[in-house]
Amino acid sequence: MRSVTLCRPLLQALASRPLLTQLSASVLLGVVWSAWHLPLLWTHGAPLEGRSFLLLVLQLIPTAILFSWVFNHTQGSVLMAILLHATQNLAGPPVPLADEGLFTPYLLTVAFKWALAIVVLTADPSFRVWHAPSSSARPVVAVT
Repeated sequence: MRSVTLCRPLLQALASRPLLTQLSASVLLGVVWSAWHLPLLWTHGAPLEGRSFLLLVLQLIPTAILFSWVFNHTQGSVLMAILLHATQNLAGPPVPLADEGLFTPYLLTVAFKWALAIVVLTADPSFRVWHAPSSSARPVVAVT
């Protein structure tokens, strides 16, 4: 959690540059967050032991978008990010094992997160897919 808290302001600072938008910073954060949990997939006794990395990435990308939105709309409240993370860990269904066959609750939760992320992406102009051209970059018009 500490690395996510430390990475988010860095990624958002990069998002202010033309190469990285809020959306791409959030997606990158979701991938980094997934990679952060990667050792737990192979750690004996860990909650994610033997789970699918692909399912984890599928869940954490929309989660990162939602967390970034909340972080931005609470003036950078780390407390809200911690509460959201704790709520997700306590209330959300765990990543299922391949032989458990309990994919439906997990996939419904992931689909709901993606739906919320899409609502955020469409409703909040700061999460635009591309940077709008700056007002200082006006086309040159030839006067004849």
